[in-house]
Amino acid sequence: MLKPIKNLFLVGPKLTTEENNEFQNSRNELNIKRCKTVSYFLLPLNIALILVDIFLYKPLRVYTPAYTYLFYSHVVITLLIILWLLILEIIMPKTKNPKYTVMCHILVTIVIYWGVFMAINDMKISKHILAYIVCVLALSIFIYLSPVEGFMQYFVSLLVLFIGLFLYAKDNKILYNNIVNGIIAILCSYVALKINYSALKRDFLSKKIILRSKMEIERSHLKLEEYEKLRTDFFANISHELRTPLNIIYGSQQMIENILSGKNKNSGNIDNYLNMIKQNSFRLTKLISNLIDMTKIDSTVYEIRPMNCDIIELVESISMSVAGYIESRNISLIFDTEVEEKVISCDPEKIERIMLNLLSNAIKFTDINGSIFVNIY
Repeated sequence: MLKPIKNLFLVGPKLTTEENNEFQNSRNELNIKRCKTVSYFLLPLNIALILVDIFLYKPLRVYTPAYTYLFYSHVVITLLIILWLLILEIIMPKTKNPKYTVMCHILVTIVIYWGVFMAINDMKISKHILAYIVCVLALSIFIYLSPVEGFMQYFVSLLVLFIGLFLYAKDNKILYNNIVNGIIAILCSYVALKINYSALKRDFLSKKIILRSKMEIERSHLKLEEYEKLRTDFFANISHELRTPLNIIYGSQQMIENILSGKNKNSGNIDNYLNMIKQNSFRLTKLISNLIDMTKIDSTVYEIRPMNCDIIELVESISMSVAGYIESRNISLIFDTEVEEKVISCDPEKIERIMLNLLSNAIKFTDINGSIFVNIY
């Protein structure tokens, strides 16, 4: 049972400094709008009460001066609200840094202490403090004051009310009843204020989370579009890369068939065609291996199997295995190393794949009679 009661008095979820500043700005904007609504409600209400004072309560002023004070209080609160609205609507927009938070606190102070005066004055008329209770309860529900602001406004006004009651109350029973009513009203108002303030903060945080999630979804969507474009481009490129060696293999196979069937008497070209089939088969194998590795990496099953081996011997043997093909392209291959032997931990298969890809690119972008240097440092 203690947990819900404890949660009732919590200020609300914790915010970062940046979020708290944004929340306070949002709260101030909301409060000033609600203060305008309060002023637009109180202005015609007090004008109506002034008319009631003039036409209904005026004869009672002779016997009960409290009705005279009641009339003046309605006139004063009307003038103050009109002045407040004029400052808010005309003067504040023209200033560089309008203090809307200050304006909100001014209206709250006007309303609360109007309620205090009405409550003290009503001790002479109806013996109750209903006006004060209505004011503090309405403000605690309608205006989002922080717990510190609420404490300063409500409990200080309650202290002023008690002083006034002690000065003007003649009946101790009525005095103590109203003191109890005031304390209960303030406690209820303070609890309502904290609940509303916490709810507003939670609502703000929820909106921030939703907005952040929406932005993340949009970013993810943009990334997916980029990935889709990359995927499309990739398959377009890989289709071309696969088609080229396949066409060469298919053409070479047809030429060999023609030679063997006697349609082409130049049998010396068979070795060249077989060599082309071999080279392009190797090229296809390399492309397919790259695709398989990409699939393994995407599915997080790609494994490195390191072992101790001589990296100099490994790279040299890989380079020499394609030396004949490189030289057939009228390109020279030059291998050099600073040391003759160096044992390291590596995956020989992956090193071979890397070297063959590098050499393949080097062949592709090296002009005839050029040189490819394989150096180990």
